[in-house]
Amino acid sequence: MSDSRVLGAVVLFRHGDRQGFYQSDSSYTASHTTITPLGEVQHFQNGQALRARYLSEDSADRIEALASSAAVPDLRLLDVRADAGGEGGVIVNSAQALLQGFYPATNASNTRLANGTTITSPLSGYVYVPITSVEPVDDVSLEGWTDCPAFSERTQEVYDSAAFKQVENDNAEFLQSLKPLVGGRSVSLANMWNIFDYMNVNNIHNETFHNAVSNETMAKARDLANYHESAVFTDADPSGVGHLAGRTIIPSILDALNDIANSTSSPRLVYFGLSYKPFLSLFNLTELSSTLPGIVDYASVVSLELRQSTFDNTQFVQFNFHNSSLTSPSELAAYPLFGQERLSLSELEDRLSPHAVKDLQSWCVECGQTSARGCDRVQYALDASPASTLGRQDVSPLAAGFIGAAVGLVVAGAAVGLWQFVRSKLSKGRKTPEPPVLDEKLASPPGYAA
Repeated sequence: MSDSRVLGAVVLFRHGDRQGFYQSDSSYTASHTTITPLGEVQHFQNGQALRARYLSEDSADRIEALASSAAVPDLRLLDVRADAGGEGGVIVNSAQALLQGFYPATNASNTRLANGTTITSPLSGYVYVPITSVEPVDDVSLEGWTDCPAFSERTQEVYDSAAFKQVENDNAEFLQSLKPLVGGRSVSLANMWNIFDYMNVNNIHNETFHNAVSNETMAKARDLANYHESAVFTDADPSGVGHLAGRTIIPSILDALNDIANSTSSPRLVYFGLSYKPFLSLFNLTELSSTLPGIVDYASVVSLELRQSTFDNTQFVQFNFHNSSLTSPSELAAYPLFGQERLSLSELEDRLSPHAVKDLQSWCVECGQTSARGCDRVQYALDASPASTLGRQDVSPLAAGFIGAAVGLVVAGAAVGLWQFVRSKLSKGRKTPEPPVLDEKLASPPGYAA
């Protein structure tokens, strides 16, 4: 777009090709899986294409603040976060591959020692870019649907609906025909994601399967998977539980765009590595679901660019998307947000902020969760405050932090006092016992690897 320049961008990408995995059709708890060499190549190509768009000197879309450090990055201007949840390290590994393409190895990654020796980074100048691995137990922003009782209940309501049962009835014969192809998985419509994922992985990696299954069968299986996942991860109500996958990431996206708009020292390029689920919710929330596909392909890319007009300096957000990995920066196509080609950041905020899940306390309340993912601490803080109840969100995140800190100090002080008392009572020569350790066992996700 020659009449505007890019000030910065927020890039959302789905992980690259991976091995098969299984996820619960009610809670969406997932089994472990691993990225494939194909998935690594897909994101390496993404990195190359995004580099050509945002760092190349001859690109009309280059980000000036980043272009000055195109070889070795100024890490203050780059922020990378990747979901480290249900699909294991696949999303983090995808981010690593993307960054290898975005900042390729260079001899400029070196240092000169006092004795005159020049040392270049390993692997011919590999550029190390930090990636924040976002663990779902610590942060709900990139994976808002797991451990959420309200989400599981709402998913069951979808399965029990007359519309869902009608689709299953209409496709009963086709579903039964898939039995020999899906490795013993249930062929109910409720299990359609696992059916499609198994078929898709084998269609890519298993030559015998690929030759035996027609394109028409794969297309119909994908259509049913799109129907299934859209029913689960979108909602008629913009603030509905079905949109949680998108609503929890909204604050991070808006904060990043605002930082680009208002600060010269904040990151100019922010990456979020995700599963396919937030894309479904975000496309629906921004009125793009009728134009864009249901389940985005591996390595698909969204770029939300904050641009400034070269005529009147007004700023606006441009939404770009490509389904599957990029081989050229020109493949990123612009789509209208809420039907508008140029939407101001303030209007984007006005549209999305009312539906955002802005903090852990709000998430715990909406999900009806009181123990997992830090909700036990929120519950304790709320119970400790006589002016608040779980239904009235009167304790701010900051206040909750102070409460938690105070409680922690009291508990720690009591523990130290008790330990000193126990030590004073131990007879001479006896082995001093170790302080008790809290055993926090993490349950392995159910399911089986394909």
